[in-house]
Amino acid sequence: MRKIAICGVALAAATMSAQADLMIDVVGTSGSGVTTWTFSGSSTAFFGGTMRTNAGNTFNSGDTGGFPFGLDTILDISIQDQVLTFTGAASVTLGGNTESITGIFLDDDGGSDDDLGVRVANDLAYQASDATSWTGSGTVNVDIDAFSLGLWEISNAGGQAMLIGDPIIVNFSRVPAPTSMALLGLSGLVATRRRR
Repeated sequence: MRKIAICGVALAAATMSAQADLMIDVVGTSGSGVTTWTFSGSSTAFFGGTMRTNAGNTFNSGDTGGFPFGLDTILDISIQDQVLTFTGAASVTLGGNTESITGIFLDDDGGSDDDLGVRVANDLAYQASDATSWTGSGTVNVDIDAFSLGLWEISNAGGQAMLIGDPIIVNFSRVPAPTSMALLGLSGLVATRRRR
């Protein structure tokens, strides 16, 4: 039964990623206070706009997108219009211009339409139909428990697309703490020896 559930999750992830060219994978250990963000993919800008610097702490469809309306994706109600520092080596290319990713904008709207955005080192203006891509990874000081786990889509619904008309897929996933993994391995070893 468990293998079927795991296969179902893997199939859903593969299906959603095939439908979206831009992805953000967010991984963390519960209680660590840090998540790793990995950016991948390319597409075409749906409309013109500007991706702003970390000073841009408001919603703007040029660099911010809304998660599906009515679903609670950001669970930490204290996260209100915040730009959190991104530390690592990731970049965005728009229309042939590239900037380093320096911040992640998050806003909990009480489960009605939570927002996520990407901020860069210098304002990055782009036009409709500009080639769009991002790559690399880094960390943000926010715990994985601040998010509802699973695959979420930022789409063009309501003009809140962040860069593109194609959906952007965001995958929030938790990894077990190292001590938990060691205990699981140890319990498996003990169970194997008892069977012998």
